[in-house]
Amino acid sequence: MILDLSLHFALIGFMSLAVSVAGLKCFNCENHVNPACGVYFKAYQFKADHCPGPDAKCALQRQPDKDGWIGIVRICYHPGSLQGINETNGCKNWTNDVSGYTAHYCFCDTDYCNSSLINSGVVKVIMFLMLMIWIVG
Repeated sequence: MILDLSLHFALIGFMSLAVSVAGLKCFNCENHVNPACGVYFKAYQFKADHCPGPDAKCALQRQPDKDGWIGIVRICYHPGSLQGINETNGCKNWTNDVSGYTAHYCFCDTDYCNSSLINSGVVKVIMFLMLMIWIVG
């Protein structure tokens, strides 16, 4: 049983290493170009891109509601692109001091994590718990 458990953990570690070597994959789209990129994201209509650079993150930008329309942008984000924003994983509001433009940004660093408007941390915990139940069970 312990040998089987060790084998499972080794396999999981190898798979996560293989994914990290391939590079981060993020969705890149804007809902003013394709409405399927909007609040009700239709991931099956988009192909995720490999983000260049070792420090890249996935980002989801939500622009304020204007006349019933909410702007959504999903991108590969390169740290330092926005002045004065906390670039750690999670969601935060940002305002450009010069133009007054405000948006809500969510940053994350796992494949396809910018598909959702909610922080992917909850999803990670659920997936981990499901994996542990499968391994132990």
